[in-house]
Amino acid sequence: MRQIAVSIRVILALLLALSPGICKGAEPGIPFAAAVENELKAIVTGNRVPADLTITYDDMHGLWGGTTIIVYGDGRLERQTKKAGASAAKITRKRIDRHKLIEFIRLLVQLGAWDQLTPDRQPIPDESRANLTISVKGSRSKMWEWFNEMPGNNRLIQIKARMVKL
Repeated sequence: MRQIAVSIRVILALLLALSPGICKGAEPGIPFAAAVENELKAIVTGNRVPADLTITYDDMHGLWGGTTIIVYGDGRLERQTKKAGASAAKITRKRIDRHKLIEFIRLLVQLGAWDQLTPDRQPIPDESRANLTISVKGSRSKMWEWFNEMPGNNRLIQIKARMVKL
């Protein structure tokens, strides 16, 4: 038994020692959300969008359907919508203007879209989350809100509305 406890300590020590390498894309001392914040602000000030940027809004629910929208740094946009009870999602694709994309990123910066503000708790029955994931230059942030609380929070709902308009 003592041998197992020592082995577990050794494994934990190795994991802690290797964790900077596992967290690829994070600069030492800078959390992923801060790296995403810095990249988004650089996009707005530099007026240049990296091709590896992806912004994903997702409120898809297995029973009730929903929407998934993905915006890519190269100007592609993909939207999947599924109505409750439908067997498949409707998929639409289009290209968006770089200026509209930068204005959308400006909104993300204004709203601090990389920060998780909603506290975690157990969901009530039939409650679901809407998620926003931002990936750029090896860093990634993810935030969410309870779908039914989006209008009151007035944050993720603004982001979704802008993505639908793109």
